[in-house]
Amino acid sequence: MHLSGDCVELGVFKGHTVLFIQEYMKKKKMPVQNWFLYDTFEGIPDGEIANKTWETRNKESYGPGTYSLEEVIERFKSFPQTKVIKGCVPNIFEEEPLPDAICFAHIDMNSAVAETAGLEIVYERLTAGGIILLDDHGWMQCGDQYTAHTKWATEHGIRVFELPTGQGLIFKN
Repeated sequence: MHLSGDCVELGVFKGHTVLFIQEYMKKKKMPVQNWFLYDTFEGIPDGEIANKTWETRNKESYGPGTYSLEEVIERFKSFPQTKVIKGCVPNIFEEEPLPDAICFAHIDMNSAVAETAGLEIVYERLTAGGIILLDDHGWMQCGDQYTAHTKWATEHGIRVFELPTGQGLIFKN
């Protein structure tokens, strides 16, 4: 809350995570920051699915018709500081750039390829003290994400802190 910058979510699904945060902040009379929410709104692109478990789950739970851009836009109508953006990360950033300064990012695209590409760009814009939350970092079925996140962090001289929830945290000094 006290850091400069905006908040970003890569991989929105139905938007419940950000909606919960915004409603909580509003209830506690905290200032609600600008949010930029990016998603394909069509599931994980075929070339980015790493294993059969996610391939089946993608089609059944996250594919076209399971959630929509319009549904998510409607969900945030009482939060005008939220911008919902349809497109594939990182390509969408050419049309709809990330904010120049980011204080918090939640990354949950269920794709090591997209997450690593997004992580690279988000981290460049992360303000000192900013946080990146990697949703599926430590889950056994998401080993490709763990490997990609860890490799990326090692190459950048930083550490991903694994949480008991299976998530990973990155802090920027």
